[in-house]
Amino acid sequence: MAARRGRSLVGMAVVDTDGVEVGYVSAEEPNVLVLGEGSSGRMRLGRRFVAQILDRVTLTGSAAEIFTGLNVVDSDGEFVGVVKDTMEAEDVLDSFIVEDEQAEMVTVSTTFTPSRMTGRINPMKKPTRAMAGASMASRT
Repeated sequence: MAARRGRSLVGMAVVDTDGVEVGYVSAEEPNVLVLGEGSSGRMRLGRRFVAQILDRVTLTGSAAEIFTGLNVVDSDGEFVGVVKDTMEAEDVLDSFIVEDEQAEMVTVSTTFTPSRMTGRINPMKKPTRAMAGASMASRT
């Protein structure tokens, strides 16, 4: 997405192509929207995932398509696992289904906020399930 001029996106709802609310824009950076104050805690989302900006920001695909395959890292920088799917509740992103290093499926609620989600794998890190008090960022 090209650099945008005009009014700020801060405060706008961010939804996927199915209308599922992912969060609200809390800050703008050159290539990233920082989402916060929404269902997903705090995350950084690359602008390449933005399809349309009208009365809300619409993403290029469903939440499951965008987040599946990303790594989840806790607030201490420890690898938790890889997102395998998402769960929605009443058109709001509710949680991520994450596969940890032992191939166990763990549900990570988005009301707790994993530290960040990255596109790289670090198999040397041990997973932790202590998710509270962190923030989240997606690949840029």
